[in-house]
Amino acid sequence: MKSSTAEAAYRDITDFAHGAPPWVRHLAEIWTDRGLLIFGVLFVAGWWQARGEHAAVLAHSVLAPLATAVGHVVQ
Repeated sequence: MKSSTAEAAYRDITDFAHGAPPWVRHLAEIWTDRGLLIFGVLFVAGWWQARGEHAAVLAHSVLAPLATAVGHVVQ
């Protein structure tokens, strides 16, 4: 039942996106392309700044968003 709810939510979002004005779609495309990279850079900068005793903990929390950004770029 959860998958049908998730599927319905996905369809609602894509239907909304298809009906959005072109300028909204353009802004969303810019954000998805550059926003993930900005988050990745910010996480790496935070890790770099906290590279003392808490660096290992921060590094683990950085891996997921950084991997997402890299995966988006590679796609």
